[in-house]
Amino acid sequence: MGMYDTVNGYQVKCFECNMNYYINGDKMPTDEYGENYIILEEHVYENEYWGYTYAIHIVQNGILIESVEECSYGIDWGKVENVVTKYGTLLNVNSSSDIEQYLRDMLEYHIKYKELHRIGDNLRRKLYEKRNLLSRNEKEILLKKIESQRKIEQKEHDKIVKLISKWYK
Repeated sequence: MGMYDTVNGYQVKCFECNMNYYINGDKMPTDEYGENYIILEEHVYENEYWGYTYAIHIVQNGILIESVEECSYGIDWGKVENVVTKYGTLLNVNSSSDIEQYLRDMLEYHIKYKELHRIGDNLRRKLYEKRNLLSRNEKEILLKKIESQRKIEQKEHDKIVKLISKWYK
């Protein structure tokens, strides 16, 4: 696993990484996120299709109450002070429907990000694979295409970041 804390078997990186193993009923760190917070752990993946899994770790009065894998769990949102990712990023999430929308937006972001970089990755791969076979002029042309594609990628990346930026505090 690495040298991180674990919450009910899920690796998290939102604390000081003391390699603590927290289970239901354990006292949780409260300095940074308050007494009542949620750790949202999401995993976006791509196999033969795109998808995501997630876990919600619920901390009430400084105690780990439970880790659940569904948003419909009875969370008292009036008491939740913060929602934080497993990496420690504070989220602008205030309800179960916000969590569901955040997860859909993250999935869309990852799909668009991957597609955005597909063309540039292919150009860079071509340059690497044929670096000894190309003439100097062919390499320069390919490098110019790569640089042009990088600029396009940056401009488009700035647009797709807007999908998820609203979720960060």
